Amino acid sequence: MNYSLLYIFFVVVLSLGIFGFFFSKKIAQTQKKALEESKLQSEKIIAETLKKSEELANNERKNLERLRKEKLLELQKMEARIRKKEETLDRKSESLEKREKETDKNLQFQKIQKEKLEEQLLATQKFYDDSKRKLEEVARLSMEEARQELRKSIEKDTRKTLATEMRVYQDQVRQSAQNDAKSIISTAIQKVVGEFVSDACISVVPLPSEDMKGRIIGREGRNIRAIEQITGVDIIIDDTPEAVVLSCFNPIRREVARLVLESLMSDGRIHPARIEETTQKIEKEMDNHIREIGEKVLLDFNIGKVHPEIVLALGRLKFKTTGQQSVLQHSIECLHIAEKMALEIKYPTSIVKRAALFHDIGKAIEETVEGHHSDVGADFLEHYGELPEVVYAVRNHHESFLQDAPMSTILLSAANTLSHLRPGARKENLEKSIQRMTDLEKIVSSHPAVEKAFVIQSGREVRAMVYPDKLNDEALIFLTQELAQKIHSQNLTHGVTITLVREFRITEVAR
Repeated sequence: MNYSLLYIFFVVVLSLGIFGFFFSKKIAQTQKKALEESKLQSEKIIAETLKKSEELANNERKNLERLRKEKLLELQKMEARIRKKEETLDRKSESLEKREKETDKNLQFQKIQKEKLEEQLLATQKFYDDSKRKLEEVARLSMEEARQELRKSIEKDTRKTLATEMRVYQDQVRQSAQNDAKSIISTAIQKVVGEFVSDACISVVPLPSEDMKGRIIGREGRNIRAIEQITGVDIIIDDTPEAVVLSCFNPIRREVARLVLESLMSDGRIHPARIEETTQKIEKEMDNHIREIGEKVLLDFNIGKVHPEIVLALGRLKFKTTGQQSVLQHSIECLHIAEKMALEIKYPTSIVKRAALFHDIGKAIEETVEGHHSDVGADFLEHYGELPEVVYAVRNHHESFLQDAPMSTILLSAANTLSHLRPGARKENLEKSIQRMTDLEKIVSSHPAVEKAFVIQSGREVRAMVYPDKLNDEALIFLTQELAQKIHSQNLTHGVTITLVREFRITEVAR
């Protein structure tokens, strides 16, 4: 019995041992399999991680290469800008060196002139001392009388010397300035195409048919009378086929009447009530139209920020005339010429363009304000905050003596003169032209030293014969300047040339 239990126990223990062996073996196999799977997953994860790392590295490499190229391009652009600035600085340096050389030459010339003047002063002083001594010894004059005689002698010699030197120096400066001015002006004119039109006091309105004339006239002329009364223009209906003529000295009213007629003809309804309604509508739209004209001009020439009132006044210039063209067209022509001349002498164009475009803006408001259009325009621009240099140029663009004026004023004055003097710019009636030439002749003839005076070249030149015993050659210089100032002060004309002739004529008959 005991052996049976032991046998059973032994069998159970052996079974448990076998079971435990196989169970532990199974667990070991399972763990080994799990380890292998874990190893495979780890290798897979490592491979994926390496792949992603390589992709990130490639992306970073590409980004770095792109950044490198961008930085390289920026460096190249920067180097180009630096080279360009260096070239600009080199040009400016050369220009400064050239100006310094010219300044040195001028200083040297002034130094020589100063030395000459000092020598003349020493000679004058010596002459003064000698004259004083001789007068006291020989003439036995009083000190005051001797002083008067000496003063007259010195003044005569000094005026003669001064006039001679002035004439030589003026001839040199005038010749040099004329050569430079001719080159600059001719170059500027060649680059500007001068368009101009003749603005008269009439406008021609085309009609769609000849029957429209009867509708415009209306029953017993009520329509045409209503149009003339409301718009303030005269309507001329003649034998011209399919056209009527509007006549009025006010160009804005004439333009309103033209737009009213075109609107009535397109609408088809023409009667007094409709005429009045259409006129009121067109008059309200006219301000917007004028403002659009001013804004377009400012935009076309890149003028910059301008006060709205100045824009409106600029637009009104289209309906004002000067000579044979509208004031706006004349201002644009001055802008082109002044800009080209400024570019030729390497002067900034922004101020010059503004001054040229606004120089006649006073003509748009001079009907309501007293004064010359240059002063009226300058005050108007100054009131609305325009630049001081532009205001100065507008105020002085008709002045003849501009030696100390800014370059913008000088360029504007030259451009304005060129625009007025070109063919077709001016139209003057015979009576006014004769009166102007008569006034010129009277001014020159009024001087006691002038024997005869003649106006030639339609008032562009005045030639006069002077008494040779009343003036010497040196005094002619001062007389021409005096006459030029008189003509300028009376504002008769601009650019008139004064030529004085002094000569001796001796006649002898051979017997």
